[in-house]
Amino acid sequence: MIDGTPVTGLPPDFTGAMPRVGRPGGGDVMDLSLLATLKEKLQTAKQLNEVCNYFFDHFGDFPEFMHLGEGIRHEDLEQLLQHIAVQLTGGPAVLVATRLIRLSEHGFIHGGVQINGKLGNVIYFEDLNMGLLTVAWDPPDTRYVRFRAQPVRPTPKPSVN
Repeated sequence: MIDGTPVTGLPPDFTGAMPRVGRPGGGDVMDLSLLATLKEKLQTAKQLNEVCNYFFDHFGDFPEFMHLGEGIRHEDLEQLLQHIAVQLTGGPAVLVATRLIRLSEHGFIHGGVQINGKLGNVIYFEDLNMGLLTVAWDPPDTRYVRFRAQPVRPTPKPSVN
């Protein structure tokens, strides 16, 4: 029953839980050690869709992955994504980081974003200061942006001489 309405066509012992069906290249068990492979692919891939597909095949398709880590605000990353959003749209851009999650033990951030109402995903490795933004633009167009953040050194204080 869903909202009190009987659902037909399901086995009588159906509990509502759906087994995860493995995808090509993915498995049925999430393995966080594969973040190292994702990191390497992010740095070297010539086809950025391969990085995105790898992320979803091995992590993003697992509901339990969304429960790992902690929700964060990352002002520097959000400012960088805003700058990229302006470049993608060629004009004003409204960026909403709907949820960023940090796996601190892996130095990895991932989450969902919206750019002018278009849904996207971001992955970011803190030790590399590198990430990938994927945005479902106008179907079937998907836009991929690999980016690198450059930490800005604070301006030194002038001497008192």
